[in-house]
Amino acid sequence: MDRGKIMDFLNLVEDALPVNQWKWDGISVWPLFRVLTYFQNIQREEFSRVDSKYHSYYKKAKSAFLSLASYYKASFVDKKQFDYSDGRRDIIFNIHSLTRSVRINHSWYSMHYDPLVKILKENNISSLCLEFAPRGEYRLPRYSPSLLIDRDLFMIKISSAVNKKTHLDDSFLYFWDQIKFLAEQNGEDLRTPSKGWLYFLLRYVRNLAEFYKKIFLKNGPSIGMVICYYGLGGMAFVLACNEFGIPSIDIQHGVQGALHVAYGRWNAVSGDGYNLLPDYFWCWSDEEAQNIYSWSSDNSIRHKPIVGGNLFLEQVQKGEIFFKEEENLKKEINNSYFKKHILVTLQPINYKGTLERLASCMDCTPKEWMWWIRLHPSMHSNKGDIVKFLEKKVNSFKNINVEKATDLPLYLLLKHVDVHITSSSSVVIEAEAFGVRSIIIDQLGIAYYKKQLENGSAIYAQDQKSIINTIFKLDNKTTRSKVLDNKNSQEAIKKITFLIKDRKQKNAALKIS
Repeated sequence: MDRGKIMDFLNLVEDALPVNQWKWDGISVWPLFRVLTYFQNIQREEFSRVDSKYHSYYKKAKSAFLSLASYYKASFVDKKQFDYSDGRRDIIFNIHSLTRSVRINHSWYSMHYDPLVKILKENNISSLCLEFAPRGEYRLPRYSPSLLIDRDLFMIKISSAVNKKTHLDDSFLYFWDQIKFLAEQNGEDLRTPSKGWLYFLLRYVRNLAEFYKKIFLKNGPSIGMVICYYGLGGMAFVLACNEFGIPSIDIQHGVQGALHVAYGRWNAVSGDGYNLLPDYFWCWSDEEAQNIYSWSSDNSIRHKPIVGGNLFLEQVQKGEIFFKEEENLKKEINNSYFKKHILVTLQPINYKGTLERLASCMDCTPKEWMWWIRLHPSMHSNKGDIVKFLEKKVNSFKNINVEKATDLPLYLLLKHVDVHITSSSSVVIEAEAFGVRSIIIDQLGIAYYKKQLENGSAIYAQDQKSIINTIFKLDNKTTRSKVLDNKNSQEAIKKITFLIKDRKQKNAALKIS
């Protein structure tokens, strides 16, 4: 379903109802409901299964047991990198294992977490990382230590499913009924979360927040930082920070903008805001910061942007990160038969439609063109199916590479490819920094990357003919690489240091009083 229409409906609800007053057990319900509704409508096939009882129970149980088994395996195989959380820490992070998407020195490195931790250490700021893998997708060995928490998440899920002591009151049901009515009146066949499913997820978020607060009591952090706050674990973490009295910061990991349900068009924010939304958003650039300001600047004392930059990209451009695979990749490209290298980045949503369109292009283009098909980090389990699909659709598989395109570091590939193609991946932003122009083949990409389309670093091509013609027209690396300024990251670290000192001063004042 069109994302713009979904966002229009969510804004309609925000204008019609006082959603900022919708509470359950102290939790702001609207952010969770809003995110669930958004993804339920853009991933209809998946969510129609999840919201059915039998599939839901079976899938949840299977996922939980898989995570538990992976937890024990990871604890044994990678025990050297197990952080037992002893002692006080200035910052506690909450990350998904899939953020470890780059191999450095044979270990899995997080592009969004590890560069920041390096800078924090240089500034004598200590931290603890809480890491989880809901589907058991741990990336081992880890580049940096973390505390694996899936065993605890397993027990919390069971407890949340069984324990229903707190019921849904009339106020809660009023909001749910009114939103359901607005959805039916809207006439767009919009789906909203079922009452039972929402109730379970709220119990889970509450119980998980209590778990996080116990860790906070032990380690005494001054700040909580999270990657992808709008997952259940992220929202519970932000809630725990809010109730513990420390600021929370979401770290940008991809495209944001007005059409992203977690970062755009929050029309009903006021006062203290929502306790499931972070206090601050670490943004890559002023563009993302302005998007946050557009809905938070006048209405709330919370939910503000911090422009800190893309730290991993800065490290790569400065030559601080060495990719051991680079020499072999250079030789392979220089000695190969292929004259043009095209990187395709897939998104989890509607990737089959993207492949259908590009498969016909691959069949109609010169054999000297090499197609690098890169899967989104959450799609690794689909790799075999995607290879089989392409083998059926394309006459020759010799100029298609899925394995290396997915496994090699993204920024290493961007240093050596000529063109980038995607439906809507945030790689459009990163490719621009390497002087690689992007071809956007979906309307969603047009909405996300207006700036890149305006400055020429991205071009829209809708059908097979226009895609192929655009690739022909684009000379290898026709734009210059954009060197990033690290002043933003320095200012952001100063802000974090200030927040830590402020928290410690408040704690000291409380002890004296």
